[in-house]
Amino acid sequence: MEIILWLLAAALSVGLAYSLSFSSATLTMGRTLSSGTTRTGLQDAITPPWETNLALMVYASIPVLAIVMWWQFGWISALGALVALLIGSSVVKLALPRPSSEHYRRLILRSMCGRYANYVRDGDALRAGAMKDLLNRAGMDLDAMRGS
Repeated sequence: MEIILWLLAAALSVGLAYSLSFSSATLTMGRTLSSGTTRTGLQDAITPPWETNLALMVYASIPVLAIVMWWQFGWISALGALVALLIGSSVVKLALPRPSSEHYRRLILRSMCGRYANYVRDGDALRAGAMKDLLNRAGMDLDAMRGS
């Protein structure tokens, strides 16, 4: 049982590092696309829904892991798991692409294109127009891609 919990801590450290890096990438891109002076720019509008779900799962799992470790093996094990998670996520973050990398940009733009297509399909002209504007600001000309 204990080894499973430590493996879960290792997996959570990878998930935490990726989630934090992705969040930093959407913040950077959201500020770039924003014409206003808000703190987060358009981060909320461009964050892929799957990334939000991943972050919620990781953030909810961390206290659950600590509680289970405490319950099963004592507070020193729980504290050790949290320290291992923080150190592990810091190490993993060094191996991940930088927030300004093309990796995150492609994932964000792919999600935005998918949401734009869904808005058009569903007849939601307001949201489709807003997403099209954001995609244009990001350097994607949807009209040229369609051949219009």
